[in-house]
Order: sequence, then C-alpha cells, then structure tokens
Amino acid sequence: MNSKKWWKNYYTELNLTFGITCIFCALYFFAPTLFTLKSSLISKTGEIKKIETYYTQIVTDRGLHKVKSTKSQLQLQIIGQTQIYSLTKNIGYDYRNEKYENIKKSLLNSKTVKVWIKKNESKIWNPVIFEIEKDDGTIIYDMNDAKSELYFLFPFMIILGLFSSSMFFRHKYPKKFKKIIGI
Repeated sequence: MNSKKWWKNYYTELNLTFGITCIFCALYFFAPTLFTLKSSLISKTGEIKKIETYYTQIVTDRGLHKVKSTKSQLQLQIIGQTQIYSLTKNIGYDYRNEKYENIKKSLLNSKTVKVWIKKNESKIWNPVIFEIEKDDGTIIYDMNDAKSELYFLFPFMIILGLFSSSMFFRHKYPKKFKKIIGI
C-alpha cells in the first residue's frame, strides 16, 4: 500500500467518525428539546422567591488573540421548591439581554408564575424551561423561544453528518455509490 492511499483511507475514516459524531450529537442533544410536545410538559406554579439576571464575561484564548463574549442568565426560584429555573444564552458582544430583562421586569410585577418543564425533569435541580406564564395568563416565554436556535442547528448537524459519512462510503465503495447517486 502506497503512502497516498494510506492517507486517503485515514481521512475518509476520520470523515466517517466526524459524521457519526455530528448525527449522534444532533439526535442526543438537540432532538429531545426540538421535538418536545406541549402534552409532555408539566407546570410548576408558585410565588416568586427570587428572580435575577446575571452577565458573565467569557474569554476564549485562540492562540494569538482572545475572543470575548458575554453569557446572560435569568434565574428564577419559586417559594416552596428547591429547583432553580434558569435561561442561559450567549449574547456575544452585547452587554444586556433585553429579552431576559423584559421577562424579569414582567415577572417582578406578577404575584405568581407558572413554569412549564418536561415531566421527566421534574425532580432535577435545573430543568429546561419551555414556557413561562404570568399570573394573568400572559405567556412571556414560549416553546418557540426555547427551540429557536435548534431549528437551524438540528438540520445543519444532520446534513453535515450525512455529508461527512458519505465521503467515507464514496471512497470505500465507489461503484456502488455512483450507482446509488445515479452518476
């Protein structure tokens, strides 16, 4: 086996590993949130004990330069419950997350709050929030907000995984691959 063929085999196998990893990550991390139905959620209702927004500077060292961004977090506690409900988002170079500040302001004017989470996350300390509702029934954070970033990431990861995996199969079985594609 010549060295050129060895490197081709190595990189195509690397593509297969990368493709399978992308598909696995899409299915394991993004799909459970993206495909959550309203019927699989439960509500936790109570008076607000504490609500705060936090901003954390994140510095990533990228060799010659450092990349700075800001992580915003809205934390909510309900009286009589040990769970801390939080929303977290990287807001890049902004210093304030207006959406979280508006949610906080709206909840400070409310006596009670209803938080919707998954049934199977009702016992964990920091569950994923799918909906926040004020005492007057106004929904201030809904499922579309919770899923908004995943509408792009999930199909992107699946397509990237399929493309990377297909590079392996194209190299390993060129005649069958051309027959399937119709070339």
